[in-house]
Amino acid sequence: MLHDDLWSAVEHKFAGAEFFFREMGRDIVPPHLNHPQLAAIVATGGIVDNRWQERFYHHFDAFLTMARSIPEIIRSCFGIDPIMRSWISSLDVSEVTRRQNFQTQFGPLSRTFTTLPLSGARNITLHRTGVPPVKVQVIGRWGTYSGGPLSAIPQSELHQVIAGNDPALQWAATEPPAPVQPQAADFSLLIPTGSSSSTVQLFPECQGFLEAARKLVAEAQRISQATHGTNPLTPPPPV
Repeated sequence: MLHDDLWSAVEHKFAGAEFFFREMGRDIVPPHLNHPQLAAIVATGGIVDNRWQERFYHHFDAFLTMARSIPEIIRSCFGIDPIMRSWISSLDVSEVTRRQNFQTQFGPLSRTFTTLPLSGARNITLHRTGVPPVKVQVIGRWGTYSGGPLSAIPQSELHQVIAGNDPALQWAATEPPAPVQPQAADFSLLIPTGSSSSTVQLFPECQGFLEAARKLVAEAQRISQATHGTNPLTPPPPV
């Protein structure tokens, strides 16, 4: 099989990770910024339902799955996947040797990628708790609101004002609810550290994970060229 076809599959998965990362950013953009009619509603004090919490965490899950699968796909296509021992043994001896040489060089790079915090987050959401270890904290006008995949934050806030005879408070009591709208900087990734956990900003961490995946693909291509050259490769079986 032509190497370009195998690399196209890897690039397809990387493009999927990029897509879901972009969707995460779009999820938290207030809808009225892109729709004049909704902007008119907001201008009158109305609250437009963004429903970002119904999408954001699922897109993050998908991002983790796509990005984390990249080294696994590279290993199966160009190296040695120990799960497929019987298939490997059916290949030509020269191809097996080339795959072993590839895996020897690629393995340490792949293991480094799997130690990144978001690789651990992928294991948590897929194999342990079922939800990604991420939280959001928004400082509103009247309070601070914290949430996550299983704990939604409110869409709006309203300060309870007891006006009495105070004209200023009477005016404040007529103010409409204020939206509780998160920004990218409000999201944090929880990183387990023994019995406790530390946090980092989620969006920069995702961007760094994508960059690490990009570099991993580039290094794998270099190793493949040196070990496989133009020799044909057998595509891995679907099962």
